[in-house]
Amino acid sequence: WFLGRLAERLMGPGRFLFAFLIAGIGGSFASLLWKRRRRDPAGSAGASGSILGMLGVLLVLRTRQHLPCDELWLSALLSLGQGLISREIDLAAHVGGALSGALVAYLWGPRYVWSWGGLLLRSAAIINWFLFIKHV
Repeated sequence: WFLGRLAERLMGPGRFLFAFLIAGIGGSFASLLWKRRRRDPAGSAGASGSILGMLGVLLVLRTRQHLPCDELWLSALLSLGQGLISREIDLAAHVGGALSGALVAYLWGPRYVWSWGGLLLRSAAIINWFLFIKHV
């Protein structure tokens, strides 16, 4: 809940929804690949991949602005530690969701720049430049 509200405020509702869904799909896909590799017939379900995806989003956005990320890294390490200790936690979904969310934030997340008054202004995301160059 906390991660989602903060990520939505930083990204806007459209980008947040896209990142949340892609993180969930990425987490599920990673989980399926891992289970298939281990020949594990048990399935898993949940939103943990999407939630960890929001952690990945926040890590990318805060790192890009050179803001402290200590509490986010601690949360990521605790989640990873829980997944390594407990067999009931789908670690592949957590890692896949976090990486998918981070990738979406890196490619499509908003860029902020400092203005004279110290305000943050949005600038274009990387993916917009790729789309523009493609049509030229």
